[in-house]
Amino acid sequence: MSKSNLLSKLLVAELIGCHPRTIMRHVNRGNFPAPIRMGDHGHPRWDAEVVQEWITEQKGERQPKESATVEQSDPASDDARR
Repeated sequence: MSKSNLLSKLLVAELIGCHPRTIMRHVNRGNFPAPIRMGDHGHPRWDAEVVQEWITEQKGERQPKESATVEQSDPASDDARR
């Protein structure tokens, strides 16, 4: 794995669509992959492939909403009712 495949917390948050602190909350709850700690200060980084797999899994877990069918009225029959 090269450094270019590692994502910062800020970038992961942008990809997921949430605040960076929320990423760590998800990690602490076991709802998101744990980061790799880099450097002396342990800056969190995520493998880009792992994050993409998580996103794909989340999309797969969503059940498509049943689309409400809107009844289209026939303009000719509307005129006949008037």
